[in-house]
Amino acid sequence: MGRRDLIDDELNDRMERVLGTVSLGRAAREKVQIKVRQPLGRMWVLSRDGGGPDLDDDLRGQIGQELNIKEVILGGNPEELVTQALKLNFAALGTKLGPAMKEVAKAAKDGAWTPQADGTLTIAGHILEAGEFELQYAGREGLSAAGDRELLVVIDTTVTEELLREGYAREIVRTVQDLRKQADYKVEDRITVLFHSEDARVQEVFRAFGGYIAEETLALELIGAEARDDQVDKAGILQIESGCAVWLGTRRR
Repeated sequence: MGRRDLIDDELNDRMERVLGTVSLGRAAREKVQIKVRQPLGRMWVLSRDGGGPDLDDDLRGQIGQELNIKEVILGGNPEELVTQALKLNFAALGTKLGPAMKEVAKAAKDGAWTPQADGTLTIAGHILEAGEFELQYAGREGLSAAGDRELLVVIDTTVTEELLREGYAREIVRTVQDLRKQADYKVEDRITVLFHSEDARVQEVFRAFGGYIAEETLALELIGAEARDDQVDKAGILQIESGCAVWLGTRRR
């Protein structure tokens, strides 16, 4: 095997690790129904023993960007982050274990089992193979977790006011981008964005993240104005969440 082959194999392994981590991170978000557009503060990526996977700063940054999480921490104490539960495949184990099934089921309920590095699990003097059990993870208070046989991903589900406003800004950007497409603007067209909302949170978003919204949408101006569709090329109402809405309109410059 040549040096190029070794480099390619290493790159493929690293990318598979990134994709696997992102997949677990999305699963952890889905458990608590937090959309990826909502930024979060931090997450942990760790192995079963608490060690961190071999990920350089670029790969950590890529994971954070894909999951919209600001800090990616490698390693951590699993006992502080998650609880584990063992789900047995009774259909597969019934024939294999026979009368011992009752003892194994009790041990599973009591947490008296040990996962092994080769993907098997030891319980009540028996070895369970892949497919005969499933390890399920739950984040401790304020956390959400998802894992596979190698990695555990835990996200901090705390949404601060700053993170919430940033999430609103991303929703606004997405809606304005949709309005640009509906208006058939050219990619380089500069626009004016008009907005109207009675919600103080939305007004604060435009104050705090106006620069970001303008840059992402190629807007030269963001104008708080009366909601009038006849003043713009395209308009729509974004329902950010229950009781929080904003009228948005775009006008080509």
